[in-house]
Amino acid sequence: MADARVPLWEKFIYLAPFAAFTGAARLPIGPLWSDPAVKAQFMAAVAEVEAVARAEGVAVREPASLREYVTHYVDVLPPSTRSSLLIDLQQGKRIEVESLPGSVVRRGQAAGVPTPVMAGLYSVLKPWAAGSVSRVSRIRIPNPGNHPVLHHHRDLPRIADVGEGIAVEQDEVAAMPAPIVPTRSWMPSRAAAP
Repeated sequence: MADARVPLWEKFIYLAPFAAFTGAARLPIGPLWSDPAVKAQFMAAVAEVEAVARAEGVAVREPASLREYVTHYVDVLPPSTRSSLLIDLQQGKRIEVESLPGSVVRRGQAAGVPTPVMAGLYSVLKPWAAGSVSRVSRIRIPNPGNHPVLHHHRDLPRIADVGEGIAVEQDEVAAMPAPIVPTRSWMPSRAAAP
């Protein structure tokens, strides 16, 4: 009789990294899969989940075949494909962080299998387990004019919530400045090489 766990784990080997990467990056799979560095980390996460399955005695297909299976599966997905975890995250709903990356990390710990990529993704997503930012603690920066990243936006009022970026408390949402990105102007200068 065939082991019913095999097809479940082979799906999970793909699904846990897919959900974790798209959720942590807040992006659909296309931009992630097209970046060689991200793709390599995605496949490292696949290998971590595979190692956990094997440690639990599940005879999933051979590693080369499994990598080919996952690669082909992601290659044919439309680039705009979002995981349900990402969709829920974007809608402020509870996310499956405990049952996907969290499960991999806990099972890996129990089996003595390191899961550094999945553990990193889990730690990034865990604060959002309950849903929207309204359920996450708020931060304040008393004087954004002195903040190294925000210094060039001295006219900003105090900072309120952390969400997809930084939400600014002000009367008119339409007056919100463009996204704030670090610039070289605040970075410490390097001494010229001798």
